[in-house]
Amino acid sequence: GEEGIPLFMQLGNGNELDQNAFPKMIKEFQSQWQGEQPEVYIMDAAFYTEDNLSQCSQSIDWISRVPLTIKSAQELIQTVSPEQLNKSIVYKGYSFCAVCNEYAEIKQQWIVVESEERKI
Repeated sequence: GEEGIPLFMQLGNGNELDQNAFPKMIKEFQSQWQGEQPEVYIMDAAFYTEDNLSQCSQSIDWISRVPLTIKSAQELIQTVSPEQLNKSIVYKGYSFCAVCNEYAEIKQQWIVVESEERKI
């Protein structure tokens, strides 16, 4: 809701790969939730696989970190120039830029975040 409180949290089976659990968890949540469905689902980088994006992108809006195991993510962080980055006015020491990209045949907006502290 407006308070920013998570509506659902589930721990996965330790014997199952995290990336395989997401579609089942989403369906389970949707079947249990009695109210209006969330506007957006927030998931960790394990969600970000071609299979999960293909299965879920038609039915939900989502936010996830793109793992650096994805070749296009590796290429992007190598090619973003300092001139493309905007300094954050809220978070000191951080800069960011938005980039349109396509992965798993799904158009997406990726946000590249750079931390001054992490660069050191």
